[in-house]
Amino acid sequence: MSRNLVIMYVACILGLVMAISPVHSQTTLTRSLTKQLILQPIAMLDLEPDASAISFTLPAPAEAGAAPDLSGISDNSKWINYTSAVPPSTTRDITVAVTGGTVPPGLNLLLTVSSAAVSGGGTKGTPTSQVTVGATAQPCIQGIGGAFTGNGSNSGHQLTYTLDFGNFAQLYAVNTGNAVITYTLVDH
Repeated sequence: MSRNLVIMYVACILGLVMAISPVHSQTTLTRSLTKQLILQPIAMLDLEPDASAISFTLPAPAEAGAAPDLSGISDNSKWINYTSAVPPSTTRDITVAVTGGTVPPGLNLLLTVSSAAVSGGGTKGTPTSQVTVGATAQPCIQGIGGAFTGNGSNSGHQLTYTLDFGNFAQLYAVNTGNAVITYTLVDH
């Protein structure tokens, strides 16, 4: 081989090695820090505008022989608000029960819950059909997931209470009948 060809061959190999090898080296140092975010389950509910008592007065009938007219006896001044953060695959219900005192014999206390107001967000619950409130807790709102309803009146679900005759034969004149109604947010 000629000397020029050897020099050219060596020059090509040197050029190839220099093209493959970096001209300068750079050191990279990476560090990682793990942060853990823990969201505890949250289960809160509130009655708005407050938890004050509601009162019903049974009117006397207009005519002898007629039943008292209960059609105008209702109260829709209360709203139920809640905040819920649930574990995966869990939902919650709100139950209602009389936990103190009694509804006067012969009367039924009925509860109707509205659909959730537009305020808030998440998976708000669905109201059940009208509930006769008694000593046994029963759901009035079902399927609550991670949700919040907003706070105050006109947020959450409006509660409408009405009276109905259960057994008129058991109806006696009483000055006062007090019933404590308790709402509970329960997992299921």
